[in-house]
Amino acid sequence: MKKILLPLALIAACTSTTSIAEEGKLGLGFSGAYYGTLLPKLSIRSWASETFAIEGNLGNVKFDSGDSSFAVNLYSVKFLSALRVNAHSKFYVGLEIGMGELKSTDTYTSYSYYDDESTTTTSTSKADIELINFLFGSEYSSQESPELAWNWEMGYRMTELESDLDISGLTAEAGVHYYF
Repeated sequence: MKKILLPLALIAACTSTTSIAEEGKLGLGFSGAYYGTLLPKLSIRSWASETFAIEGNLGNVKFDSGDSSFAVNLYSVKFLSALRVNAHSKFYVGLEIGMGELKSTDTYTSYSYYDDESTTTTSTSKADIELINFLFGSEYSSQESPELAWNWEMGYRMTELESDLDISGLTAEAGVHYYF
């Protein structure tokens, strides 16, 4: 049930942003979140008003750690509230809610000293990810190109994950959006 609920909420948030775009700005962009490795994400951000935004994110990354390899697929929705609005910048706080899947592959090699042969064993496991991220950040655009906005965010992410890989803790993210 949880696997279906968040993608549906993400689709609803993203499709509702097209109707919100008449009142505010709709932006398509890219961001990178740092979890010890960079998690690239595609995002749709809409400022429904001058002080409230909804953002949908789709992220995917694969990385190796010794004899293990990991693949993370992440879907999230952010709710942002601007505390300070200037002509070309906003300072905001927000809440990110997401879910995804972690696939890990471990490779073990054992050696036999008696017959000089090695045996390689590979095991694959999957774990669901559920996350909540409390964040603050800022978005900037220049006077010459107000449709292009750069953003950065810092936050504290709490995850529920049945794996040895821990992605909870402090997070940093930077991105860019082009607003239509």
